Amino acid sequence: MKNKLIDMGMHGSDSNSGHISGHGIEADFSWDGKSDLKITITDKPAFISCGTIIGNIHDIVHECHGI
Repeated sequence: MKNKLIDMGMHGSDSNSGHISGHGIEADFSWDGKSDLKITITDKPAFISCGTIIGNIHDIVHECHGI
């Protein structure tokens, strides 16, 4: 999943928790290494809807066989 985020232009922590950013979006995340991934969007451009961000996150998780 981290490689997919990098391909999308996001960058951040290599650990299982930290901060990621890219395209004006800022987020904090934590992952238990198994199945619990928590993402908190801390900032985003006004022209990007929350629904778009949630949809993109869902797509990434699905592509990585997480759902």
